[in-house]
Amino acid sequence: MTPPAIEDRPISLSRSLSSIARLYGPKAIELLARSHVAVVGLGGVGSWAAEALARSGLGQLTLIDSDHVSQSNLNRQVQAMQASLGRSKVDALSERLLGIGLPLQIHRVDAFLCEDNISQLLATGPDFWIDACDDRKAKQLLIQALPARQRPLRLVVCGAAGGKTDPTRIRRDDLSKATHDPLLARLRSELRRAVAAKKPLASLNVQVVYSQEPVRRPVEAEGLIPQTPAGLSAGGYLACAGYGSSVAVTASMGMAAAAFAIECLLRRSVGPSLSGRAP
Repeated sequence: MTPPAIEDRPISLSRSLSSIARLYGPKAIELLARSHVAVVGLGGVGSWAAEALARSGLGQLTLIDSDHVSQSNLNRQVQAMQASLGRSKVDALSERLLGIGLPLQIHRVDAFLCEDNISQLLATGPDFWIDACDDRKAKQLLIQALPARQRPLRLVVCGAAGGKTDPTRIRRDDLSKATHDPLLARLRSELRRAVAAKKPLASLNVQVVYSQEPVRRPVEAEGLIPQTPAGLSAGGYLACAGYGSSVAVTASMGMAAAAFAIECLLRRSVGPSLSGRAP
């Protein structure tokens, strides 16, 4: 049997993104094409968020990470393939996203977000930030760099996905209401200390995506090197590798972050969301 011919004709945006237009309205394609999102951390959460945005017709993506693809990434990171092992995550993911064929400009930042580059990164002008890194200090740095009034429509912070198995327990809320997440708990405590907040449940103007599922401790399997996490380090670090991870959870968290980013981008451009739900 002769295999079907592969289409080599130019991609039609109206055809490729017709589902976006039907879902969000006819202006959505143009608005997203003019939008710029920065994704901090390209692991099991951030890589899927970037993929979702690229397939939704986003015009610009800034990808920020200084890590390289390793075999332990194969179970959960979208750019992790046998052919990409050893490559920088930024380059491997950029190549994958550009291969989709939709118009997309990618700014590659092969570095971790830190005090030395935060001002420069902010100056590039992303309309929205997805924080998908697993370092508390970097999360706090980004949050405090954005004006409090702008945070609800310009930033979403992802909690820890390690040690979780049930994607239906993922939700989005203000950081003050997040539960079952040691990383976010530490972040919340440090932010309150920084602003000297007196009301324990006061809104922090930071939207977070997190799982309400209790963290599962690692299981020592025969033939595997046990990885027993000591909890959070002084920097508030909580990696998927230590607790174990499922792509069903990490990808779902990334998709939730990307969906909120799209909602905010369109809300800022055309007013209230089609869903009518406040961010």
